[in-house]
Amino acid sequence: LAPQTQVAMAVESSLLFGMGRRSSELQMKVGEVEPAGRGLFHVDIEMSVPISALTVQQSETGYDAEATLFVAALDAAGGRSEVPAIPLLLSSPTPFPPKGLVAHTVTLKLRKNTERVSMALYDVYGGRTYTNTITKEEQQTKAK
Repeated sequence: LAPQTQVAMAVESSLLFGMGRRSSELQMKVGEVEPAGRGLFHVDIEMSVPISALTVQQSETGYDAEATLFVAALDAAGGRSEVPAIPLLLSSPTPFPPKGLVAHTVTLKLRKNTERVSMALYDVYGGRTYTNTITKEEQQTKAK
């Protein structure tokens, strides 16, 4: 299987069986929560990772890092969301600052009874994967 397929399967597995080891590099934070009707909510989830965790390659235009973000959710009835692959390309004409952070916000449409949201960030050039999960309790604490 392709590495990105393996990562998508790992995200789905973490929803069903619980998260294995969380990566300290990948941080998740719940942002705005807005009603979307019929028991659904739009929820902003920001992920961040140190630029030093990604493999940076020199290119014709400067420096590039490429990653793919996978996000999935599980509700109390066992319903799962799809696991979309969201490509992230970082480019800079000058080297990235060694202590910088890469942040990206995704807006998810979640059911009221969502139990957990899992994310995985796959470093395309380096082949590393960083994972994390937010549980229902963490969502409620941060949404208040």
